[in-house]
Amino acid sequence: MSKITVQNINIMPLKISPVNYDPLHRESEITVIDENLLANYVAHIALGYSFHVRKILLKKYAGTIIYKDHMIDNAIQTLTVPKGKDPWRRDGWVFQMISWISIYLENDKETLLTQQPHDAPGQHGIDGLAVVFDDKDQIKTIIITEDKCSHSPRNVITTQIWPEFEAFEEGKFDNKMVSRISTMLNHIDEQTALDMVNKDIFRYEIRQYRVGITPLPVHKGTKGRGILFEDYEKKVKGDDVSRRCAATLETPDIRKWMEDFSLKVIAVLNSKRTLHV
Repeated sequence: MSKITVQNINIMPLKISPVNYDPLHRESEITVIDENLLANYVAHIALGYSFHVRKILLKKYAGTIIYKDHMIDNAIQTLTVPKGKDPWRRDGWVFQMISWISIYLENDKETLLTQQPHDAPGQHGIDGLAVVFDDKDQIKTIIITEDKCSHSPRNVITTQIWPEFEAFEEGKFDNKMVSRISTMLNHIDEQTALDMVNKDIFRYEIRQYRVGITPLPVHKGTKGRGILFEDYEKKVKGDDVSRRCAATLETPDIRKWMEDFSLKVIAVLNSKRTLHV
């Protein structure tokens, strides 16, 4: 059994650059500024300690966590792509964890609750869900995220993300929204949480959609983003452009980057094993 003690809570592994592409969408461009620190955070999440990382992201003292070597084995197995298999499920999972980290940095001045990241690649359900509260502890915004790590981002957006967003707008996933958000509010007394669910979950105007995607170099700039996110305003309608958001992580070769980064995460995990002497 080993221990991990919190690192410097004032140092963050990602830089978030907000860019306004009105009237199509608004975007947070993600830049990795410390791969080693990011690998450390992702390793924690892969071990099941997203609550620990959340405290660090909120710049709170997170204390010490304890885990066992077999947990490391499980995490490494999940992060390792079997020979001859396509890595896209693993890459998508890693990207979801990075996207989950970035949502805290994107909303660093807000009071935020999030759904925990998926436990493994290829899990079904909402990729990311967050609730933002106002200064009266009432729900201000519900953020719905779909994360895709792909070398064909435009195709993934049109065939997978747009249909999901349309389904949310049509109320087809309201059952899931009630279930997940009511669970996220379990720290609040039951009647207050129920009032919030009844009052706010069905207010579609406070829903903010967030495309987590890995664009290609050709998608740079206003023109490139216009091609990548074409028709966003038709899928999430209305004049309030803040309902149409994106978070982007751009690399020259996303598959190679993900493979190299996953090896860094595995190295972090291996470094935390109990030393038997």
